[in-house]
Amino acid sequence: MPEGHTIHHLTGKIDRWFAGQKLAATSPQGRFADGARILNGQKLNGAEAKGKHAFLHFEEGRSLHFHLGLFGRTRFRANPAPEPRGQIRLRLVGDKRTFDLSGPNRCEVLGSDEVREAMRRLGPDPLRKESRLAQFRGRLAKTRRSIGAVLLDQSVIAGIGNVYRSELLFLGGIDPRTPANALGDDDVRALWRNAVRLLRIGKKHDQIRVLGETGLLGPAGGEDVDPAAWTITSRWGPRQDRVWVYKRSCCKVCDHGIAISELGNRKLYSCPACQQGE
Repeated sequence: MPEGHTIHHLTGKIDRWFAGQKLAATSPQGRFADGARILNGQKLNGAEAKGKHAFLHFEEGRSLHFHLGLFGRTRFRANPAPEPRGQIRLRLVGDKRTFDLSGPNRCEVLGSDEVREAMRRLGPDPLRKESRLAQFRGRLAKTRRSIGAVLLDQSVIAGIGNVYRSELLFLGGIDPRTPANALGDDDVRALWRNAVRLLRIGKKHDQIRVLGETGLLGPAGGEDVDPAAWTITSRWGPRQDRVWVYKRSCCKVCDHGIAISELGNRKLYSCPACQQGE
């Protein structure tokens, strides 16, 4: 499932390439025909993201809200775009480009009050200017659930997914089983600061990058790790391994075996030696 940086990167493109234009909206698949009819011919005022949710704001107080979920896909094409193929839920055609949305978990037209309510239900997003450490701290203080589970709760912090969760906890040396309300202030502050930094990096590059990035707090002993020494194979050939623990077999700091646990119905990766907590 795309994490928050991906959706912010996506809506940034939509805003730059389509805002101010009247868009032709269709539902080639047919499942969003009513919504497409409402949006067809309307001017897009702008696009924004909160967490993993995208909001495209049209005139007359209407907004398109979508969440990609596990199977959602998007694609931009230069005009004239080819005839739709596959299960395209929504196609938006602007002056120079076409945007296709396929397989979203949620796709709906909302009024302005409904948009405000949808955003209110989400926790602070590290990429949004109005979000504050104090909001995150306050939500953690209200739950005894493990921090490993809570970081995936979008009502606590919006935009963190499975990769960032494992990496943030490792950077802070935090045992994933620690109750959220038992974390010290320094740990909470480091989690928030690192989340802000990592999501900004991810938004810029449209890619999760952790290992080798500057401005992060931790991990302890990480200064001795050479990022260039770690590569992985891919279909494009060898590339730098940008994560510390996610889907790894051993810790890059201490060489201890990485533990895999189930928290929040997702696999979490951690180093038992580096993440013992206090």
